[in-house]
Amino acid sequence: MQAISGVGSRFAQSGGARLPNESIGCPGIGQMPHDRAQIVTELELGIRYLQYRCPPPTGFAYEILWREHELGEYANICLVWEDEFREAPWHRIEHAQRALQTFDEAVDWSAIWEVDDGEEEVAEDELEESAAEAEDQNAGRHPGDR
Repeated sequence: MQAISGVGSRFAQSGGARLPNESIGCPGIGQMPHDRAQIVTELELGIRYLQYRCPPPTGFAYEILWREHELGEYANICLVWEDEFREAPWHRIEHAQRALQTFDEAVDWSAIWEVDDGEEEVAEDELEESAAEAEDQNAGRHPGDR
């Protein structure tokens, strides 16, 4: 099993060996198939929050599980464990589901992912200026000596 401190991601098998798991939820606004990286980032943020707010019990871990669907694939955060005979900790699962829902509602996902073209240009200009200043410092020049 993956270390609890890490963020795991795996594709849930439709057949064969599969770890027992229970869905916790899916925070964020990313949509497949175009926003896969965004979806993974949103899910990783959700896992980090869950690890802080309601850490999984020993022998359990939060992971991103990808599932196939007739319309494509989707991902969500699941609580997974290796011992198939171990009972699911339902009170913890419900607590984690409520915590993740609170987290999802508290985050302004649109503001996080919205990039204003003007801001992007300013950021590029700042990067170029920083690179030029670093180059000047490495060459022993002062920024005003250009």
